[in-house]
Amino acid sequence: MQIRIYKKKLYLYLILAILAFLFCLSIPSAPLYSYNQNTYFFHGLSNAGFGYLSTDWLATTKDSFPVFSKIIQYTYLFFPEISFNVYFILIKILFFLSLILLSRKLFNLDKVRIYYLSVILIFINSLAFQYYSLEKLGINLGDILTNGFANQYLLGETFQPSVFGVFLLLAIVLYLFKKSKLAICSCAIAANIHSSYLLHGLIVVLSFQLFDKGFGLRGLAINTCYYLVLCLPSSLYIISNFVLDQASYSVVAQDILVHRIIPFHADINYFFSFSEQIQLVIIASSMFLIPSRYFSLSISFAILVVTLLTIAQYLGSASFFALMFPWRLTVVFVPLAVLIISSFIIKNINNRILYSKITIIFSLFVLCETSFLSNELKINRIDFLNNQAAMPISKKILNEKKNVTYLIPPSFVEFRLDTGASTFVDNKNHPYEASSVLEWFGRLELANKFYQNLNCNILEEISEKYSIRHAIVSIKDSFNCKFWNNIYCVSSYCLFAKS
Repeated sequence: MQIRIYKKKLYLYLILAILAFLFCLSIPSAPLYSYNQNTYFFHGLSNAGFGYLSTDWLATTKDSFPVFSKIIQYTYLFFPEISFNVYFILIKILFFLSLILLSRKLFNLDKVRIYYLSVILIFINSLAFQYYSLEKLGINLGDILTNGFANQYLLGETFQPSVFGVFLLLAIVLYLFKKSKLAICSCAIAANIHSSYLLHGLIVVLSFQLFDKGFGLRGLAINTCYYLVLCLPSSLYIISNFVLDQASYSVVAQDILVHRIIPFHADINYFFSFSEQIQLVIIASSMFLIPSRYFSLSISFAILVVTLLTIAQYLGSASFFALMFPWRLTVVFVPLAVLIISSFIIKNINNRILYSKITIIFSLFVLCETSFLSNELKINRIDFLNNQAAMPISKKILNEKKNVTYLIPPSFVEFRLDTGASTFVDNKNHPYEASSVLEWFGRLELANKFYQNLNCNILEEISEKYSIRHAIVSIKDSFNCKFWNNIYCVSSYCLFAKS
């Protein structure tokens, strides 16, 4: 009898593992060292001796994500690079299993309904759903149903600090299972790796402790202090390096960050659109479907706090508060809301429909087709990224391995990690320290002025002030500055050096 039970459990775990694998296979992912990794991997790789990044001026700026940088540094030094992809896969699995456990706990779904819920989660989060909804409907339903406000998200396409927001989702699951200490630790993990989650971790802790009948005000105070103590090192680091330091520069630097660099994340007037309105409706609708009073009160309180903080930021227009991203917790609220609505629908579907062969066969078809199409789209996307115009000259510079600093078109945001070379500036990878933000912005303005019409006077100013003697210019542009010689051209770009 025990052997039969063991085999049955093993079979169920195997099915769940297959579904988790298909989930990882279906959701969007990008090649290593692409997109935001060029920002978040920089300090870790620089400290690990990746190419000549340690000679880049950006390496002298203060690291905004020191814990994450240590993960990158020691992984690069002691483990194969594929480990970064393994980390990301583990985060994806944690996300998937957290949602399944949450649904199981809230709605008490049986095994068949859990299977159908898994199919829905895989489909909604898949690259195929994103791509075809955008192509056929003109709107990316995948982003709306899986991301939060302001183009922020939990998983995204690359391993980066924001993916550790999954631990906030895990904390909510742990609270439902009455594991408050583990839940607080989970919030602290997210907060220590990504400082934006310091506020959101505190909101989760307060919301779920406040309505737990097992804790009075004393218990609430103790557990809140427990969270704050766990986050103390990171909090002190952020405050001393980015809040108190160089306060005279901070207002100007914060305005540049909010309104010039990341308005799509930080400026409500910029990012609030039709997509956010749909997400608001989804979140509000899901609140009426929650069967657990404790969960309903806790999550409603968290939503209320985030709403009030967002309104306060909008009315006050303080750039410092905007950079705390009070609306960022919607990256948890939206997937939760979609899960609640999906679980409620599945819970109330007739067994005869769910257990019919036609429904099962159709769900398997959706599962296989979604996984196949998503994987095919990912392969095509990787091929596209590897054949961009900047890639050939980047590969040439990588093979040369010269310790020089390059002036590059500001749009070459992946040049540093593609080549391991020191770079003057690009328009994405920036510091957060106030004085360094101003330095970065000044460099960017000079670079933009030069590349607008290849002004030789601007180039000479950059060369003299920053000792830049190598510049990459499009082969289509007419470049003829005194003392600058064409070294070679590769595909669409040429390298010039000052004699």
